[in-house]
Parts: sequence; C-alpha cells; structure tokens
Amino acid sequence: GTQAMKTGAPRRGASTSCLALARTPPGCPRISFVDRWYRCAQPPANSCQASGLIEGVAEQLLFFATVQPGSLKKPRRSCGGRESTRPEQELFFYAYQRGEMERYGLIAGNGRFPFLVLEAARRQGIEMVVAAIKEETFPEINEKASEIHWMSVGELNKLIDTFHRAGVSKAIMAGQVKHHQIFGAAAKPDEGMLRLLNRLAQKNTDSLIGAIAAVLDEAGITLMDSTQFLTPLLAPAGLLTRRPPNPEEMANIEYGRAVARDIARLDLGQTLVVRDKAVVAIEAMEGTDATILRGASLCSGGPITIIKVSKPGQDMRFDVPVIGLTTVQTMLVAHATALAIDAGKTLLFDREELIALANQTDITIIACDEKRP
Repeated sequence: GTQAMKTGAPRRGASTSCLALARTPPGCPRISFVDRWYRCAQPPANSCQASGLIEGVAEQLLFFATVQPGSLKKPRRSCGGRESTRPEQELFFYAYQRGEMERYGLIAGNGRFPFLVLEAARRQGIEMVVAAIKEETFPEINEKASEIHWMSVGELNKLIDTFHRAGVSKAIMAGQVKHHQIFGAAAKPDEGMLRLLNRLAQKNTDSLIGAIAAVLDEAGITLMDSTQFLTPLLAPAGLLTRRPPNPEEMANIEYGRAVARDIARLDLGQTLVVRDKAVVAIEAMEGTDATILRGASLCSGGPITIIKVSKPGQDMRFDVPVIGLTTVQTMLVAHATALAIDAGKTLLFDREELIALANQTDITIIACDEKRP
C-alpha cells in the first residue's frame, strides 16, 4: 500500500484483501481514521471500537492508493464500493492533490516540549521529522517519532542535510538545549557550526540561535514560531491560583519584574529570585530550577518570590519561557511562595496538575500582561 500511495497507482486486489482483514464485526460501527485524528477521540475502549478503528484506517489508506496524480475530480466512491461524501475524505483528497500534506522538522531539546509539539502536530495531520540532540533529548522520543535522526549539538551541517533529504522546508525548535553545551567537551562542532561561531561577535542565546535560524533560512528551511501548535498552553493574563499575592509578595513582584525586564533585555536570563525587594539570584546558563534552588540556599529557608519573564520583543521561534509541574515542585523545596510570569508569552505544561499542586500548597501564581510592571 505504501508504494501505491507514493506512485498513485492503485494495487489491484488491495481493497478486497485489506478490507477483508479489517472488516468490522456485525453491530460495531466503523470509526473514521480522520474522525479520530482530528477530533482527538479517546483510544478504543473495547474490541468492538478497536475493530471499527482498524477498518477506518484500512479504508482511508486504500482511498489514498486510488488517488490519481493530476486528476481534478475527487473520487465519488470509497474503496469499499460505497458512495462517499464524507468531508474528511474530500479534505485529504484536495490536500493530497495540492501537495499540502506537510512535513515539518522538529529540533528537539530536553523536557516535554518536543513531545507536546509532536502530539499536537499529529492531531493536525502534520508529520514531523525529528532531529534529536544526543546531549539533551529524552530517549523516550524514539517511541513517539515516526522518523528520527540523532545528532550532536554541534552538527549544524548534518541537521541541514537531514532536513533536505526529508523534504523539510519548515522547522520548529522545542525543548531546552543548555547554552553551555556549546562549550562542553562533548560538543564537536562541524565545519558549518565552527564557521557560524567564528563570525559571531557575541555568543549569548539570541545571537547564537538567531544565527542558526539565519543559516537554516539560507538553506531554504524556515524556523517557525515554536508555540504555533501549542497556543492553548500559553498563560492567560490574571491570577491562575486561588490565593492572590499578599502585599509583601506583590511588592516583590513589582520590583522584580522591573529588574527582570532589564536583565532579559541584556539576554542574561529569564528568572529572578527576590526577597524583601532585593534580588537574591539571577539566572545565567543553569536554568530556572537551579536558579530557584541557588536563591533558596542564600536565604536560609525564608520565603522567596520567583519572577520569570520573556525578553522585550520576545522571538517566539526560540527560548520561549516555560513553566511546568517541576517548577512548582522546586518552589516547594525552596520555600518559594509566589511566582509571576508573562501572560501570552509563557507556556504552561501540565497546567491542571501544576495549578492543583500550587493551590494545595498555598503557592500563588499570577500571569502579568505587558502593561503591568
């Protein structure tokens, strides 16, 4: 069936054999593959539902196999011989005709970010070719990706060649790649990366990743907004937990956000730890959780406030602020009682669990808009 889909030539006898194997038992409704894909239905709960799903998948694959390249007419009958007017088949047909079954590249760092992008893209019918970073990407991604290529953080030429061979013209960066990896002993930059590093006047995050984005663009690969499949996960403005900040915490937030914006403008870090309107710790290359713990170690267990901001004019293609369940768990260890983030520019992973734990432990979380100090 795969070769027939590539060439457009139907395989004779395919519909009889495949559908015979995938026929739904009497009394069990057939479940459309696209129905499940686009409507995000739950996995089959029993053998009857599973059989319906299998037949739906088989029929949709056979539908692809009968599409003739260059034909301007959509097929009027399904592969099983029944009249077909289902809108999802028309959607697949016209997308196939126009070459709009897109393949994106995914440059995967650590954490859950790349996994969430993979899942969201799959629900929209977009295939992801994953470039996994050996020093960062979680190995579990092997089980989630349909096509994956492992490479070192310094192998820029290999990244471009991989995407070219896969026919990728759009890519997304998702997941943290720690800045210090570039300077580590494990990093062995190839010729392309060395050339890029040598021409950079500064090697801060914006300069480095911005230069990588420019090289990709020159190679015909456009780096896209990293949140484009995850916009529902961006923090809405306002109080996210039951408890609002008390006056002391609010004073820390207002002071800390003013300082944090200047720090972010210099591209030094996104996170500040504040106590009694004094900055205790500023994030460098170690990451948010390590910064929180470092700040706590300087405060002898007293309550602290955490500020996490985006950069002025945040480039949403990379280095987008993220908080998750582990952020709140780290705050508990550090005796942090308040967290302020930027609304519309911060991704919330594990949102329900995160908010539930914060409410349970009396932590306050507020998402501030740009008008708020």
